Amino acid sequence: MSTSTSPAAMLLRRLRRLSWGSTAVQLFILTVVTFGLLAPLACHRLLHSYFYLRHWHLNQMSQEFLQQSLKEGEAALHYFEELPSANGSVPIVWQATPRPWLVITIITVDRQPGFHYVLQVVSQFHRLLQQCGPQCEGHQLFLCNVERSVSHFDAKLLSKYVPVANRYEGTEDDYGDDPSTNSFEKEKQDYVYCLESSLQTYNPDYVLMVEDDAVPEEQIFPVLEHLLRARFSEPHLQDALYLKLYHPERLQHYINPEPMRILEWLGVGMLLGPLLTWIYMRFASRPGFSWPVMLFFSLYSMGLVELVGRHYFLELRRLSPSLYSVVPASQCCTPAMLFPAPAARRTLTYLSQVYCHKGFGKDMALYSLLRAKGERAYVVEPNLVKHIGLFSSLRPVTMAHQFPALTSEQKKALSETARRIVANGKGILAADESVGTMGNRLQRIKVENTEENRRQFRELLFTVDSSVSQSIGGVILFHETLYQKDGQGKLFRDILKEKGIVVGIKLDQGVAPLAGTNKETTVQGLDGLSERCAQYKKDGADFGKWRAVLKIDNQCPSHLAIQENANTLARYASICQQNGLVPIVEPEVIPDGSHDMEHCQYVTEKVLAAVYKALNDHHVYLEGTLLKPNMVTAGHACTKKYTPEQVAMATVTALHRTVPAAVPGICFLSGGMSEEDATLNLNAINLCPLPKPWKLSFSYGRALQASALAAWGGKAENKKATQEAFMKRALANSQAAKGQYVHMGSSGSASTQSLFTASYTY
Repeated sequence: MSTSTSPAAMLLRRLRRLSWGSTAVQLFILTVVTFGLLAPLACHRLLHSYFYLRHWHLNQMSQEFLQQSLKEGEAALHYFEELPSANGSVPIVWQATPRPWLVITIITVDRQPGFHYVLQVVSQFHRLLQQCGPQCEGHQLFLCNVERSVSHFDAKLLSKYVPVANRYEGTEDDYGDDPSTNSFEKEKQDYVYCLESSLQTYNPDYVLMVEDDAVPEEQIFPVLEHLLRARFSEPHLQDALYLKLYHPERLQHYINPEPMRILEWLGVGMLLGPLLTWIYMRFASRPGFSWPVMLFFSLYSMGLVELVGRHYFLELRRLSPSLYSVVPASQCCTPAMLFPAPAARRTLTYLSQVYCHKGFGKDMALYSLLRAKGERAYVVEPNLVKHIGLFSSLRPVTMAHQFPALTSEQKKALSETARRIVANGKGILAADESVGTMGNRLQRIKVENTEENRRQFRELLFTVDSSVSQSIGGVILFHETLYQKDGQGKLFRDILKEKGIVVGIKLDQGVAPLAGTNKETTVQGLDGLSERCAQYKKDGADFGKWRAVLKIDNQCPSHLAIQENANTLARYASICQQNGLVPIVEPEVIPDGSHDMEHCQYVTEKVLAAVYKALNDHHVYLEGTLLKPNMVTAGHACTKKYTPEQVAMATVTALHRTVPAAVPGICFLSGGMSEEDATLNLNAINLCPLPKPWKLSFSYGRALQASALAAWGGKAENKKATQEAFMKRALANSQAAKGQYVHMGSSGSASTQSLFTASYTY
């Protein structure tokens, strides 16, 4: 056969004869343009389904989605905190009805602190019931708590407003569950308990079982009213075992194993094909009617609706309750299930006869009962609930839970206090020396260690000019000092507060040997800490301090010492926050020894990493804390000297690797450095070129008081010199906290004298 008469040549000649105005070219261009524009949407949908089906959907969720979920959880928490409890002033839809027409049972376990899923669900139901008005007076909200733990913050909060059934009462030892029961069977048993409780408690006509991460859509009650009172008169619906109100959007495609969906898809083509053909023929001025064109547009519309996604077209049905469709249900998912009362009782009987296991959950068990028992079930489209949870609301989650949670008001107060302390170059005066430690300070200046002498020196510091509040944001007091007064009988804490300075309190009770280590220590004071915190808060304190000590040598710090002190700090911080005190977390790697700066950095990073892991495990609210660490310096006996810039780089690097950006401020301790060295190092830290998401300030004791003590000497006539010396150091460190300090000290002044004390204790 010659080339000129080959099929390829004939096709090429025909294509050349086509013009831009020809039907084939126009339809080809329409197809390319349309599907080209929709290709990204289709790819996104396919990838979402791909990852979701492989349980990678958590990794696909954006930070924006998670942040929005947290915001909605906080909003729901505010909603209930501002709502009056069930005392007669609550709208009637919340109050018990003798025999309700519809019981809305919300099944809940405690999970994901901060998201408050069940609060989101119940608050939305409450709002919609209020909007529904008299038509929904026969509806009853009912909470079913299947949490094993004795504490479920959201359920306890809701018990003020909604009737609650608790599957488990008392302690965990009283649960009585078979320890061999798997999570899938446990989920089914929880479901059976809640459905049975709803029937026994209210004997309603219908039960709507809702999981605690299924938020109702706006149209849920008008649609249910229409379905149950109008369309459920049809026998096949009236005798249905259940009616699903949710089917995952990722499974709502036309091309799937369900015959009804494929028939619906073909129906779309049969409807839109002739319509689009008529429109095309009219606007393209084509004579007559073309069957090939109609076939093209039928296939075109079928491909188009599948590419876009069936669930988007289903949204058009939300225009009216009568437009919602009821189709045979598939096996997947049970976030919201509607049971007529007779069907609910049959369901309880059926479920008691099946055993669930991995791969055969309660959704599959319910679906399997349809054929086995000759039952039917349906699903409403589009969805009447929105699934917002990251995990099943019924399946026990092995992650830790936050008991009890801080309220939004508590979090706000803690965060504001922490930021006040370190705002605008402000730092902390650590005036929390114990009686013995203060005695050592007084001994150096040949002053007797009496309560009066201790009181007099502190009065000099606290009664300086009010401008000190530009440099000092907080003062840590010892128990004795919190209750001391000035010469006119005014409490020190009141004097400080009048200057705008936040009052803190030393809460630890010193260190004790840690058995099994090389003379390492742990911290005492957890016993009775909550009661002490509550009392100190009542007496004017707004933050606390707890010092843990870790030493460096060839064998230290040990893993045991790091973990013990980290957990003790975390327990202290959690107790503080529950009582309204901002915890200053102080894990000090002490400078005793001859180690170099690199070794100190390594140890500091290990310690801080363990501390923040423990704080996370104990659910400490980081925005309401401050960190008081050591600077990364060489040991006191190290012969190698380092510049402030080297100290700064090592310190900020260590912090970068370990401290979350959520922490509002880091207030360094002086660690036995001279006043001037402590200031110079702080200044260099704030000038360090690395990013610094926290306020970097000071919490100095010796490095703020050494010059003042030397100037005082125990003599009343030295008041002015004492206060000037203190103000000078406070201003210098305030400037350093902003990276603005200029070194002006002299080598012979008290500010340059080393303040190191081996194995230093407060």
